[in-house]
Amino acid sequence: MSVARSPLSAYVFVVVLVRRGFRYLLVQAGKGDSHGQWYLPAGAVEPGEDLVSAAVRKTKQAAGVDIEVTGIMAIDHMPRLPGWEFARWRFVVEARVLQASPSPRQEPNEETLGAAFFAQGEIGELRLRGEDVVRLISEHAGGAAVAPISVYRPGLA
Repeated sequence: MSVARSPLSAYVFVVVLVRRGFRYLLVQAGKGDSHGQWYLPAGAVEPGEDLVSAAVRKTKQAAGVDIEVTGIMAIDHMPRLPGWEFARWRFVVEARVLQASPSPRQEPNEETLGAAFFAQGEIGELRLRGEDVVRLISEHAGGAAVAPISVYRPGLA
């Protein structure tokens, strides 16, 4: 006997930790309430898109950098709370810059004012969109467990 249930309404986001040497890639928001603030490349996973494709797309759009996703550091879930229309899932992935990738974009586009790599000690001096930037980078730099991307199997259910 099966029980009918309504599908869960949820937003799915990806946050990308791109490290080159001892520096992390950040993008400077160019619109909305976050204008001028720095954050990790991030954004919504579009319908029909997998996490890896979303991470590659968002990093290219925001920073102009080509990446390869190498692992998953965290899966954060915020259940649907009273008054909320949706639950939230956030996947924090690790990535590396592809060798032939251009340097981070310095000129504004429709999403960001630009992008740059920063040493961990420099990040706290920036005007950040959220304090989770410092926490995520600190955890990653401190050796947080990162599962290989092979644990992610899109299309299998």
